[in-house]
Amino acid sequence: MWPYSELGIEATADERAIKRAYAIKLKQNRPDENPQGFQRLHEAYQAALQRCHANAPAAPATPAPTAPRPLPPLAPVAARSIEPPVRPSAAVAPPITFDADAFLHEAVACADANEPGRLRQWLESHEALWSLSLKTRVGQRWLAVVFQAAPPMPDGCFDEMLAFFRLDHAGAVRDQLMLQQQRKRMHLSWHLTPGRHGELAGTMGLKGIEQRRRATQALKRLQQPFRWRTVLTQAVWPQHVRSTNETIVRLAGQPPVALPPPVNPRQQEFWLKAASSGPFTRIGAAIIGARIAGALLLGLLLGVGLGAMDMVDAGRFDWASVGAMVAIAGSISTVVLGVIAWSQLTLWQRGFVPLRGMVGWLHLTLVPVLAGSALLVVDASDSPMAGWLLTVPALWLALARVLHGRQVATSLRPWLRLGIFLIYPVASLVASAVQVPVIMGNSLAGAALLAWAIDAWRRLPRRQRALA
Repeated sequence: MWPYSELGIEATADERAIKRAYAIKLKQNRPDENPQGFQRLHEAYQAALQRCHANAPAAPATPAPTAPRPLPPLAPVAARSIEPPVRPSAAVAPPITFDADAFLHEAVACADANEPGRLRQWLESHEALWSLSLKTRVGQRWLAVVFQAAPPMPDGCFDEMLAFFRLDHAGAVRDQLMLQQQRKRMHLSWHLTPGRHGELAGTMGLKGIEQRRRATQALKRLQQPFRWRTVLTQAVWPQHVRSTNETIVRLAGQPPVALPPPVNPRQQEFWLKAASSGPFTRIGAAIIGARIAGALLLGLLLGVGLGAMDMVDAGRFDWASVGAMVAIAGSISTVVLGVIAWSQLTLWQRGFVPLRGMVGWLHLTLVPVLAGSALLVVDASDSPMAGWLLTVPALWLALARVLHGRQVATSLRPWLRLGIFLIYPVASLVASAVQVPVIMGNSLAGAALLAWAIDAWRRLPRRQRALA
């Protein structure tokens, strides 16, 4: 008679015999190996316990014909004993009360030790989760917690949680990409907790003491409250921008994902843009302004120091030293701004701009305009060497355009840049030696026009497709 036949015991077995039989059968019907068999066994176990607690005697195999008294409550079931036994529904089992949120919170706390085997034993010790229906519901609740809260948890323990709830096989989770992103986020959140920065440095592949020190400082910057004055003061030093950006990329990957707390998301956004944005963006312009202000302040402090030293020697404060140092700092800042502007102009010329509007035509005709103006100055003026101030930029931009996208050896690129810088002084010396500055100026302008024409012909199909 079910459930005793399922357990392999007599109908008169007591509670101890029922539990012992269940333990024996459980070894043959483990939930991870035979879930259907385990479900039947668990339901039979619950039904047998319920009947044992109610002290209900087993019904006889056949009804007693001479019994004058009414049939006992189980007589109808016994009267149909010749029919195939009907397994009672799961409703006969006593209700199971289980706080899933408290269980998952305790699981996260248990996983904090980063011992996957111990976590697995702890998960399997909850008898309530031997019910497949309850286990499935708790597993879905776990997925909701992962997608919404992403609590700190190392990779090994996260995989154990997925395996326990049978969410690690194909089709168990619809959005596998999102699950993997949350898995990485939880692992990073676990490493970013206080006291684990040493392990985090090892995970990032940092071996040297100096690398670990820079990464630790970068993590402190990323966890600070965002204030413009603070971040701009830190961004004055280029090495801070580089080290912080490298730390973010090592942690968040490429393209970087949003880092979990305690990292401030505004800090992460600022340092990423500080390393990649150009000088004409909001953050880039703010950093350049902060660096120029820092250079002027440094020049002012040096000037005041020199003036104070002169006052000790001559008895008066030397204001000329202050003006000279500020002027030097301003000149250096102007040169730096010029180099930045020229580099941005070169990048703009190397790129592709559709031939629409004034910007598109300016991008196309900038080199020939500079070269033509240089030819006019060289040939029509009394100082042909002055035209070279337009010839050299025209040749630089033309070569930047024609060499863009070409395979140039890395070892040759510094020499090409150096050669562009040396065009003017070398050509000036040659022209002075042979007394033919006009010929040299025309030759350089012609080389710029030739390079521009080659590049324009190469880009013509792209422009036609853009117009179409």
